[in-house]
Amino acid sequence: MACQTLSHVYFFVSRDHSSFKVGVSLNPLKRISQLTENIDVERSFQFSCQRSDAFRAEKSIHFLFDKYRLNKDKSDGYTEWFDFSAFDEIQKFVRINQDKFKWIAYGSVIPSAEVNDIRYISAELTLEDRRTYNLLLADAWDNINQPVLHSIRLNELRGTDKDNARPRDSIRRLMKVVIAFDVVEDGIKREVLTQLLGPCKLDHNAQGLAYYTFPEPIRMAVESSTVFARLRRDLLCQFRSKYALSLYEMVQKRVNLSFKTSEDFTLDDIRQKLGVEKGLYPAYRSLNQKVILPAKTEVNEISDVFCEFVEIKEGRKVVGLRFSWRKKETIEAVKNAPALPQAKAARKGPDLRVVGNETGSNASPNTGKRLRELNTRECEQLKKTFFGYDIYHFYNEFQDWLERTGGEIPKNPAAAFTNWLKNYYKITGPLQR
Repeated sequence: MACQTLSHVYFFVSRDHSSFKVGVSLNPLKRISQLTENIDVERSFQFSCQRSDAFRAEKSIHFLFDKYRLNKDKSDGYTEWFDFSAFDEIQKFVRINQDKFKWIAYGSVIPSAEVNDIRYISAELTLEDRRTYNLLLADAWDNINQPVLHSIRLNELRGTDKDNARPRDSIRRLMKVVIAFDVVEDGIKREVLTQLLGPCKLDHNAQGLAYYTFPEPIRMAVESSTVFARLRRDLLCQFRSKYALSLYEMVQKRVNLSFKTSEDFTLDDIRQKLGVEKGLYPAYRSLNQKVILPAKTEVNEISDVFCEFVEIKEGRKVVGLRFSWRKKETIEAVKNAPALPQAKAARKGPDLRVVGNETGSNASPNTGKRLRELNTRECEQLKKTFFGYDIYHFYNEFQDWLERTGGEIPKNPAAAFTNWLKNYYKITGPLQR
């Protein structure tokens, strides 16, 4: 059974206009972050059902309330907006037609636990292990929900080391780690137990590749965006402690929540989420001095986010912490940039580019133009020609290579990419397993 068996028919209310949007999503909160409209999550609602039933319900609602549909400018989901005068009527219509829509849960788009932090069951991770795993996640992120064999050059994981021994050891340890997190399936809350990594293959040569897979629960968890966060790759090697990197992960999971800017934790929760070893720093004073304050300082100095802890007391005793977060303002981030502490791995290691959708990330310095995405036909043909390889990963590598070398944007990207694979990586056909 997949970890996420339900879809949600959502009804998003716009704060800026007298309108609302009716659509289907596996993760409504993630969908909100993709829209240009400012959504009032307090007034919005959703109902949950099987995916096929969700699409039938959406189609029925669109048809029955078509007279309220708005003519919006062409954009993502522009045909799904309706005049707000129909909102109460649609709410009533949904509630009295539970049997027809087969929904099993109805309520706010804000779940009881918006962010799902993982729990380590079998072993704790070192700083190097956490760094390696986040690099593997970042490199595979755009195609991570697919059951494919991902690949990355081992020398991208080793920092300043002269060989690949340390990343190989990290990958072996990561394969042994079992984690737990919670999901809701068919309206029932369950604990999922899974390994961090699936089967892997590691080339023996110094310039070789690491081929790796993610178990299905990990793929589904990443797709939900509430268990794992996409971290800036250029920052990963700058953190000097595993506690700071863990805190950065916590912030990144929460910083895009428009309706929430703080969360309360017990001291045991903080120890678990930051990866503090059992029995270490049992007193709050030592925990604060050795773990919390140094981690907070490092995150606030290095990254593009800011976090703070406020003590929660019962009498004179500290029993918990209120954790708050925010994105840094542009001026604030620029001001701090020259003072960023650089770890050796960040100074001397391989090119650790930012992984994300930053403006102009695929632009050639010579032309200022972006390399276009491959179309469906080109992708399918490349997947057949180079069966077993992660085409999306290598295409991103091709884009980066054009940036570094100042190459011109090719008129036929698919053909140029094919030739680059054959000449640069010596890949001429399907992966030999």
